[in-house]
Amino acid sequence: MPARLPTLRNRLATTFALLFFAFAALLALLAGNQASREIEGDSGASLSDTALQIADKLDRELWNRKQTVGLLATLDVLREPGDLVHLRELVDNIKRSFDITAWVGFTGADGKVIAASDRLLEGADLTQRPVFINGIKGEFVGDVHDAVMLARSLPNPNGEPMKFVDVASPVEDHDGRIVGTLGVHLSWEWARRIQASVLSPQLSRRKVEGFVIATDGTVLLGSRALLGTKLDLPAIDAARETRVPGFREEIWPDGKAYLTGYALGGGYLDYPGLGWVTLVRQPADQALGHAFRMRRTILLFAIGFSLVFAAAGWLAAGWLAGPLVRIAATADRIRSGDANAVIPDDARVREVHVLARSLRALVASLTDGETALSHMETKAYRDALTGLPNRAEFQRSVLALAARDDPAKAFACLYLDLDRFKPINDTHGHAVGDLVLQEVGTRLREALRGHDLVARLGGDEFVLVLPGEAGAVRDLALGVAERVIAAIGH
Repeated sequence: MPARLPTLRNRLATTFALLFFAFAALLALLAGNQASREIEGDSGASLSDTALQIADKLDRELWNRKQTVGLLATLDVLREPGDLVHLRELVDNIKRSFDITAWVGFTGADGKVIAASDRLLEGADLTQRPVFINGIKGEFVGDVHDAVMLARSLPNPNGEPMKFVDVASPVEDHDGRIVGTLGVHLSWEWARRIQASVLSPQLSRRKVEGFVIATDGTVLLGSRALLGTKLDLPAIDAARETRVPGFREEIWPDGKAYLTGYALGGGYLDYPGLGWVTLVRQPADQALGHAFRMRRTILLFAIGFSLVFAAAGWLAAGWLAGPLVRIAATADRIRSGDANAVIPDDARVREVHVLARSLRALVASLTDGETALSHMETKAYRDALTGLPNRAEFQRSVLALAARDDPAKAFACLYLDLDRFKPINDTHGHAVGDLVLQEVGTRLREALRGHDLVARLGGDEFVLVLPGEAGAVRDLALGVAERVIAAIGH
């Protein structure tokens, strides 16, 4: 008796099932590889962004300290250094005011320390130290170095080698002659705090580590096992060669593979930076584990859908594709800028429901991220105390006005500071001084036109920017000056 042949229905069901399984398996392989690349790209971009944040914060902080030291060097008590008591009081106040400052000193033109915080190194000769050699020539920010003269005098609770960053500025008398230098040793602890503030949200969840690398490859900041050693990694070379943030997967000295984001500190404004490279690494299995799981999940779904296709055919495909089409169309509307578009949900299929919910959360996260970035930009250009534009916003506005190609337009700048403001702080305290500055800011705003700019440069210094017609800007400035004096004086 001949063997029983399969029915056409069985053949078609088997053929469709095998064809769909082969197609689905191939699709799963391609999609998994693409997902792996995309996840690696997203994770790497996140790591490189974090590295760039650390580099940028370090550069901005050093620029700010350089500007502050340069401003302090113009104080009369330094330009006419006759009173040792006042000099010591000044350097002690600077040390207390600067967070994570290890030492502040004022040297004469001969390199000998005249006054120093806590009296450390007073009378010492600094002519061979970079803080004097470079500081006497101009504003200076020095690279990280070990403590030499201060190592025995300063407390060292963690027992690690003490490291400093030097910031210095020459001090000139009123005739322009250099009378000495003002030098500050910043403890390397401030860099640890900056790195921790950027990495702390990711440490427990993503096992992320950050490193700061000197120009010679020495690890300035990072894990204890690598601290002080020299790293020779392609990521460091790539950061220096391309000068743009990026990421790589590479083997570190411990023999493990890490996805490594990198960025080169490029300085900030007129501060060129010290050439440090920041690295942020994450174990490769941690960074790419989701991609492996996604590939396995896609393959399992392929097997399941092949069986479903054999049983249900095009009806099941149409039923499943409908919600996805609607989600894709809505996603395309969102990509095109439709702020009112909402990812549709379909509770009939769990996977589609989870996808819709995840996409909604992703859109909300991106929106919150844009809002946070906008808020950060606003803070970067606003004075925290008075709410006025700060020095950076003043510079940006002046550059914009100066770039206008219209000879009929001009602008005037009025600079002012407050007479006898220091006695207010000394007598009534800084809280009262802050209230005075806030009130002055309010009165200045009220005395100006709507398109005029008033900015606080720092301390009790303010500047007014007055756009106007080229022929009338002088009279405009005189009128505004009278209104400002009247507004502040009563």
